Amino acid sequence: MGETGKLSGFLVPTEHYWLVDPEEKTMECFALKDGLYALIAAALEEDVLEHPDFPELTIKLGPLWEN
Repeated sequence: MGETGKLSGFLVPTEHYWLVDPEEKTMECFALKDGLYALIAAALEEDVLEHPDFPELTIKLGPLWEN
């Protein structure tokens, strides 16, 4: 990894990547657009995440944070 917020060092570009933070109870989805990663979906706490590139997929975040 290079500077904060930039992904570098990948040999093959990854079209999508997702970040899940169980402490903050957030999920962020990024997609490669014109050579840069753009945030295209985000949800927190009890939200339901819907990803525009995967219209059939919905993720209920609440159960992810249960022990």
